[in-house]
This record gives sequence, C-alpha cells and structure tokens, in this order.
Amino acid sequence: MPARIVVTGVILVIMLGVFVFMVEIFIPVNAAIGFKAECRKALMEMEVEGGLSGAAGDSLSERLAGRGFENVSIDGTPQARQGEDIVLEVEADYTYSALSGLFSRDDRTCRMRYDRTSVSRMVIK
Repeated sequence: MPARIVVTGVILVIMLGVFVFMVEIFIPVNAAIGFKAECRKALMEMEVEGGLSGAAGDSLSERLAGRGFENVSIDGTPQARQGEDIVLEVEADYTYSALSGLFSRDDRTCRMRYDRTSVSRMVIK
C-alpha cells in the first residue's frame, strides 16, 4: 500500500512537469503574436501618415517595452509620397523564465524581428 502512494506521487509530479513544459511552449508564441500586432499597427499608421514620424516610433517603442520587450530597434521610412514603398524594420529581445529541468528554471531570450514593406496610401474618412 505505501508503494502505491509513492508511485502515484511520482507520476503526478512527472505529469505536472510535462504540463508546465507544454504551457511554457506558448509563452514566446504569445509574445511574438503581440509583437507582430503592435508592429502591424505602426505600419498601418505609417501607410496613412506617409512615413514613420518620431512620435510614432517612440510610441511603438513604449508599447513594446510595456509588453516586456528590451533592446528595441526601430528603422522605418521617414517620409514617402502617396504610392511609394514604405519599410518598417523592428527588432527586439524578449526574455522569459522557462523550465530547464524538472525542478530548475533559467532565463531565455528570443530575438524577434519584423520586416515589412507596404505602400503609402491616402485614406479618406
């Protein structure tokens, strides 16, 4: 009877560890989705405004920092006429704590990059 309790406890710990590993796989995926959403929002603003203004770049940097990104580097077309190509390049690091063993954690850093080209356009409201 005592052996059954020990075996059950060990199995529960292993199952919990596997579950936590599976959940932690989605942490960088969720961060990447948020990163791309913020960058896409900035690119749409660039399309309407005809380029990346200093205020828009600072706003994007602040929004990404608010989501936990570090070392944010933003490069975009500063000014473009209607119909010209605009480019937005954003790079940032995302650091998160992940399990490295059954009972140990370490920090991992993912480098995320957004590089898109679009066309400057005029939006009539």
